Amino acid sequence: QNLQIPRLHHGRLDTIRTFCDAIEMIEAYILFMEKGKKGDLFNISGDETLIMTQILDLLRKLTQVSFEARVDERLMRPADVGCLRPSSQKFRDQFKWKPIVPYAVSLNALLNYWRKKIDDASFR
Repeated sequence: QNLQIPRLHHGRLDTIRTFCDAIEMIEAYILFMEKGKKGDLFNISGDETLIMTQILDLLRKLTQVSFEARVDERLMRPADVGCLRPSSQKFRDQFKWKPIVPYAVSLNALLNYWRKKIDDASFR
């Protein structure tokens, strides 16, 4: 068989971001919609701040297939902020909200979602 090594195309991996589980973020949005006031401004974010290379490293550990990571110039933003660490303390204090799901759990859930989608598609 003439199989190619899978590739993951990416942009910058030196950026720093603060992560929050998607379900927890949605819960925070709903909480604000139910109890917030028009005109209030908040940052909502997780607690875990990571360099994107850390996400790639964890993804490699979680996958069962080795893959090549390759920079794709089309995914490079012309004006990218190197470090984003918003403070959501105002939101947390006012709404008694705090994220608890670690990024590794979120990434594993996302990976398992796509594994299932691929498995389901292969039986059609």
